[in-house]
Amino acid sequence: LEFVRHDDTGWVEAPDAQALAARLDWIAVNARKSADAGRRARDAYAAAGITWDRVVETLTRSDD
Repeated sequence: LEFVRHDDTGWVEAPDAQALAARLDWIAVNARKSADAGRRARDAYAAAGITWDRVVETLTRSDD
């Protein structure tokens, strides 16, 4: 849930087969809305400034 905002940059569904199948069916029928959500997700990811350098720095930083 760090990156996905339900009905904006993607969808958050219950962890069961029926819920996931229903969402996949919806995505198949709503290709334009799905692509738009993907673009918003890509933009949100880019705006977050997540890079491998920052990840490594955060994970190896000493808080002494």
